[in-house]
Amino acid sequence: MRILTWNVQGLGGGRQHHECKRLREELNPLNIGGNIDILLLQEHHLSQERAQSLVNPLSGGWTTWWSAAQGDLHRRGGVCISISDKARYEVTSHGTLVAGRALYVLLKWNNLQIGVLNIYAPNSSPERALFWRMLATTLPEAEAWIMAGDFNMTEHLEDRKGGTQRPLHGAELDSWAFLIGKIGVKDTWGSSLRRCSHSLHFSRAAAYARGGSLARLDRIYISSSLEELGGSFAILAGLTFSDHQPMRLDLNPPRGSKGSLNVKIPTQIMKSAKVKAGLQSIWRETIVSESASEDLQKKLTLSSSFLQQETKLALQQARAIETKLRKSVAAAQRLLQADPSCNWSRAKLEEAKIKLRERMLEKNRMLFRRAAAWWARKDDKVNRHFFHYKAPKGGGGHIQGLRKPDGSITEDKDEILHMATEYYRDLLAPVHMQQNMELAERVLACIHPKVTHEMEVVLDSPISRLELSEALRELRRGACPGPDGLSRDFFEIHWDTVIPSLEAGVQEIWASGSVPSGMAEGMIYLIPKAAGRSLELRQWRPITILNTIYKILAKVLARRIASFLPDIIHENQTGFIKGRCIFDNVFLLWEVMALADRAVSSSAILLLDFEKAYDRVLWPFLEKVMSAMGLPQQWRNCTSALYRNASSSVLVAGARGPAFQLHRSVRQGCPLAPYLYLFVTEAISAYLQAPSNGLRGLSIPNASEDLLLSEYADDTVLFLQGDDANLQRAELHEITLK
Repeated sequence: MRILTWNVQGLGGGRQHHECKRLREELNPLNIGGNIDILLLQEHHLSQERAQSLVNPLSGGWTTWWSAAQGDLHRRGGVCISISDKARYEVTSHGTLVAGRALYVLLKWNNLQIGVLNIYAPNSSPERALFWRMLATTLPEAEAWIMAGDFNMTEHLEDRKGGTQRPLHGAELDSWAFLIGKIGVKDTWGSSLRRCSHSLHFSRAAAYARGGSLARLDRIYISSSLEELGGSFAILAGLTFSDHQPMRLDLNPPRGSKGSLNVKIPTQIMKSAKVKAGLQSIWRETIVSESASEDLQKKLTLSSSFLQQETKLALQQARAIETKLRKSVAAAQRLLQADPSCNWSRAKLEEAKIKLRERMLEKNRMLFRRAAAWWARKDDKVNRHFFHYKAPKGGGGHIQGLRKPDGSITEDKDEILHMATEYYRDLLAPVHMQQNMELAERVLACIHPKVTHEMEVVLDSPISRLELSEALRELRRGACPGPDGLSRDFFEIHWDTVIPSLEAGVQEIWASGSVPSGMAEGMIYLIPKAAGRSLELRQWRPITILNTIYKILAKVLARRIASFLPDIIHENQTGFIKGRCIFDNVFLLWEVMALADRAVSSSAILLLDFEKAYDRVLWPFLEKVMSAMGLPQQWRNCTSALYRNASSSVLVAGARGPAFQLHRSVRQGCPLAPYLYLFVTEAISAYLQAPSNGLRGLSIPNASEDLLLSEYADDTVLFLQGDDANLQRAELHEITLK
């Protein structure tokens, strides 16, 4: 949600048309792509029709609610609230509390009822005292409030520079405290929201030019529940229409609205004595379950809930301490404003400021230590982390817009999430999934078993505690935790506590070939394939964020098979196999092109790229391929168990869509996925090279056999003799494999 509030300094006088045009010229750059959801204007002299016509030329349609002083339209100004149709908020109620001064709208935002209150406060303190009291007694109920506008007063000394000081005191202070306490809001300036680096400190723009008094009269207040969502705010610079500068608020969407996302659990909390004791009681307790794997899943769920509660409690306590310190500073400021000569008040103010400064410095030191340690460990060397940090970034971390089937572009987050969910549901869980059985049998008939008895013994041996420990150690530190919120650090810190149940659960999964459904749940996060704004979902790469326990088991299976891949997979495939490199493919292509230039006979090079290759792998076919290659039964059953009961949901801009069951694909993000896909490419390679298919490769000097293909993962190059019959056969096989 993005809100912009602006005092427009009597807009709508004698040169109304010219002024409206000028205001739109300054608003349009702020609303690129429909980025403003709610626009609040104060001190305008517009009629309701003029107020609506002012915002209509902005990006997207708008609905406006308007209020002006009765019978005094061109003297005292008014307020209006405009909501973009793109935001798709459900407005449940609206009304005027004080004509020309206070206007509210109640709306639904992701199942959260929010009140938006637009304020243009009176100039005198006695009038404001009555005004605050009237608002407190007439405001309707809402789950959360956003109160914004021109308050014509400052709460704190640092909010004003120069000019006559007008501190809150007496009746106004009491009325103001009553209003703030009743609706439970706080100034964003003193909240945990991020203040943008380009933000001004004061909002009186004309004062900058004249060198007069500066004041932060324009403010935004929000409820604590909205503060917890996170976001940013700024007083914008560079606008000249009014003597006030606009203020913008960006709030992150509620994470629980489309499916819960767990907060990241800090390492300090996981290491605390209280958390260790709580986890020990969970993992040492005997839970009545049908199996050891179900027992493991229940303990993981309980641990996740316990850690989430402890994390939220710690965050609330930290915010409460910071809020208490800020209130102490504000109280001391008010005492000093009431009696500037009081040394005791001045001493209390300095003491409160020192305590608040120390807490903020400690928080900054912690962040600095964390960043410095990461840089020293990873980036203070010329390695891949260094180049990743220095490389130009791509098109952004999340989808900002998508092209709909009718050609229009939507930027609505809910609609984007729905479109992405339906796209991947159709791709990964199609209702009518057909497999060409005849082609599958022909492909399977070309596969020759390469797994030896020695390999079978290693692959089929029971999973040991040492293997689990080594698999955990090889998982990437700092990786995003899966749906259960339990990161690698959780298992590392509490390994001695969880390993007995973990080992028993994994052993049962190995023996039964069945994984609890919650363990195989994943979240699909989309990253852009190329720089720039991608409006098509096929231009985004789906990475599945998986539970750590799932990745530990997949890593054990992957470590076992990895050492045998050079003997199982044909040497023309260089992807994901130790000792082979993509440069082998590049150098081979150069050499073939050089030979083709000198050869008398014609030749052809055909480049194949399988679209959504990982996502289109059919599980029944993959299982038959593994069987045909001779992989042992136990290893195959455990591998299949990771996919048979798998489900996923899509993440877009912090919101999570509904989960759906998967029926195909090897999930990018799974440690085992690259090797499973190699089995599929091995089957295709064997099929293309089978003598019965009649494809003739290029003759290479001193080579024992003709060169037909070169592969790196799903990128395949065919080297063919250039006669028409051979090319027609290659085209036929290409169409068949599609």
